[in-house]
Amino acid sequence: MLSLARNYPPESSKRPLFVSEGSSKAKLQTIGRSPYLTFCLDSLRRDEGNTVIFGHSLSDEDKHIVDALKNGVSREFAVSIYPSDDRQWIIQEKARIARMLGENARFFDSTTHPLGDPSLTIQESSSLA
Repeated sequence: MLSLARNYPPESSKRPLFVSEGSSKAKLQTIGRSPYLTFCLDSLRRDEGNTVIFGHSLSDEDKHIVDALKNGVSREFAVSIYPSDDRQWIIQEKARIARMLGENARFFDSTTHPLGDPSLTIQESSSLA
């Protein structure tokens, strides 16, 4: 795992454009040291519009994003779910996300959105290895 403290210490002038690894707490610390990322998270907190969440698992490591989305604002959420033959997994995933976002969460098949078009999927190739 990338060490945020090693690569982006407080005295460094380097700042990440996004934080993809670490706990929610560690991500918040890194975000707090970046004016750009602080602006982004604050903008998400202040936004009152309905929101589409596409291609994001909203895992425990992203609690800060869920907290920002729910920051006292009542809005609708359209959340993409990638289709699976495992119906139980889909039910569990929808229930988990609904517990986080509340009753205003609606779900849709991610492949029905232009960004989820299966033709855009990058296939792993032995020539890339």
